[in-house]
Amino acid sequence: MVVIAVIIATVGAGLGVVPPSTAATDSANSPPTADAGDDRTVDEGTTVRLDASGSTDPDGDVVTHTWTQAGGPPVTLSNRYATSPNVTAPTVESKTTLTFEVTARDGDGGSDTATVTITVVPTNDPPTADAGSDRRVEAAASVELDAGGSTDPNGDTLSYTWRQVGGASVALVGADTDTASFTAPSVDSPVRLTFEVTATDPGGASATDTVGVTVTPADAPTYTRDEVAQATYGYDFDTLSTESAREIEELYLRQPYPTATAPDELRTREELSRERHAQSFDGLNRSETVGVQSAYDAQFGEDGDAPYTRDDIAQAKYGLNATELSTETAGQVEELYDRQPFAGLRPDAVRTREELSRAAYGVDYAVLSRDSRLTIERRYDAQFGTAGSPANFSVAALSASAAASKPEAVRVTARVTNHGSTAGTQTADLRLDRDGDGRLEDDAFENESLTLDPGTTTRVNFTVPVDAFGAGTPRYGVDTANDSRRASLTDETLASVATGDEADEGGNDGESVTDVTDGGTDADGSVSTPQMRDGDAVVGLSELRANHRYEVDFGDGVSASGVTVTGQELMLVRGDERASLRVAASEATTDDAPELTGTFAYLRVEAEGLADEDIREVDFRFRVSQSRLDAADADPNDVRLYRYHDGEWVSYETVYRGDGRFESGDVPGFSVFAVAPSDASATTPTETETPTATTPPTETETPTATPTETETPTATTPPTETETPAATPTPTAERSTTGNETTTESSAEAESAATETEPSTTPRPTTSTRFPGFTPVTVLAALVVVASLVRRLHGRR
Repeated sequence: MVVIAVIIATVGAGLGVVPPSTAATDSANSPPTADAGDDRTVDEGTTVRLDASGSTDPDGDVVTHTWTQAGGPPVTLSNRYATSPNVTAPTVESKTTLTFEVTARDGDGGSDTATVTITVVPTNDPPTADAGSDRRVEAAASVELDAGGSTDPNGDTLSYTWRQVGGASVALVGADTDTASFTAPSVDSPVRLTFEVTATDPGGASATDTVGVTVTPADAPTYTRDEVAQATYGYDFDTLSTESAREIEELYLRQPYPTATAPDELRTREELSRERHAQSFDGLNRSETVGVQSAYDAQFGEDGDAPYTRDDIAQAKYGLNATELSTETAGQVEELYDRQPFAGLRPDAVRTREELSRAAYGVDYAVLSRDSRLTIERRYDAQFGTAGSPANFSVAALSASAAASKPEAVRVTARVTNHGSTAGTQTADLRLDRDGDGRLEDDAFENESLTLDPGTTTRVNFTVPVDAFGAGTPRYGVDTANDSRRASLTDETLASVATGDEADEGGNDGESVTDVTDGGTDADGSVSTPQMRDGDAVVGLSELRANHRYEVDFGDGVSASGVTVTGQELMLVRGDERASLRVAASEATTDDAPELTGTFAYLRVEAEGLADEDIREVDFRFRVSQSRLDAADADPNDVRLYRYHDGEWVSYETVYRGDGRFESGDVPGFSVFAVAPSDASATTPTETETPTATTPPTETETPTATPTETETPTATTPPTETETPAATPTPTAERSTTGNETTTESSAEAESAATETEPSTTPRPTTSTRFPGFTPVTVLAALVVVASLVRRLHGRR
């Protein structure tokens, strides 16, 4: 054994190993010093970044951190094992203290703790003012303005101040209360009065809102269509030509006329054009067209006395100023300007007759039949006025796909949005070209009654047998009282329709009809019940068909930072036997996508067995909590879904459906996603975030053992280990598959990882700091030499 000790010492010296008896040893391991950062005072709702980066270790060991909350109302740490996790200061009624403790550990069992105190103070949230809805009253009527709908998030009592900001002056009574009143003035034509209320809380925070009151002449006569037609042309309404009937319908809808104006005193555009310019309205130049349109609207007391200028409207609709428009377009914008106020609509949502015609019938307004023109005129007129600011239901995203549960049928879908300022109920009518003449039937094939709040959206779905369409190109459309959309079935969609033998009569239109983990599928594919894996939702898909919609419901399982992914709707370009989706949500972005400023939460969607080119479109459904929106001072209508693709963030149309629910459609594939405001912008990560690997050491830096006799087998040189720092590993994903379930486990060691993993207290196999060069590799080499010498000594006996 003495010989072995001598040999170990000799070989160790040859390998650069110094035995403990002769090495210059360090003292016992010194524990680290924990630093939890400075105490702070913050407002409620503030995101606070805790910071233990000041922790040190006298031996130079790597220090890991574990955070715990030691006092105050409970809050959630974004990652308790990060050096600098985030917490959100809670909503408090009075000054409140939060205490956090951090434990710093080295790799050799040493540890230390430190605490930091965060003092949270309540903020005075401003109130929300509500001046009530716009309305229309007759002259001399008693009008009460009501701001009782105003609210204060802190429950404070509000004070009110009313003032008039537009229209003929009136005397306000009770201007310092929530219900002011006045008497409507006498007018000869409709006049709009505008009032503003300011609601103020005891802390001085305030908010304002306005309300419009349109005063009309008292006892204004109402004329029938026949009376207007007889006064203008000398014929009853039903006997008029297409264009003349349209003109009379417009005159009829624009009642009441100014006081003392009879129908025979009104002039059509054509009459005004011939009186002023001795030619047809269609032959006027740009300035003449605008002048005649302005004179025509002035007959009804309408002169554009409302918030939007001509340029505002022209820019909203065409991206140009009014003076840059063509003759016909300039006339259309002039009419929109004169006919303000709009019925709860923004300028870009108000449509011209031409736009309504193309949306409803797919053709120019000039070629419409008499009945179609009257329909367009009614829809056009409904966009104006303040009487109740009616609901306005638009139709968008009309499409058709093969019905997943019914043979020889297609599924028609569309989105309907209420752009008005009041709730309303309308029917969405599905119309078909059933006789093959290229025009849709007047009678609806199916309809669905819809009730929508202002600014909300819903989806309508209809299942239609293919034989319900006439010969030729199958045409279909969806109508509401305010809007229409038209489309045709494509050859690709028709080719994907299942026959009676292929379709499963008991299906659910592609919804979750069976669980693939039980091994069961139907002919139209199935979607498994979501399985939660480490906070992610894993869903199995099987027997998928092309051009079919498959709905995936995640419930409330996938959420982060106030954002919850509730579901997806998937349509494929081609069929696929088996695939799976894994969906995760996190507060921080992933390593392969830059941060997007203002993001509420990031989403990661991974698809096993599906590539982007296999996907026709994906629709997302998600929720954002009201507290999250309030904390960001975000308007729900400005929330967008972003996808990171080809090195950039791309936003997709997102509609707000009320109650914190959102829907974003037509996404072409999977990736990293972000839910953020419409003005979000990407940040560029710095180069220092991922250290670059250093150049490996040369062989001369670590001498290898050299046997003294040639008969002794040469020890295989192990991989060289030096004190050069290793490159920080890039976070990767290890995939493991068991049966039909696919899981993904993150091996990233970055501090910002969303999944908490207890850091290992075992130090990495690096060179010892107290016995330089004495590593498992050098010991192994020494043992190989020792074993060889022992065999030789044994052989000499």
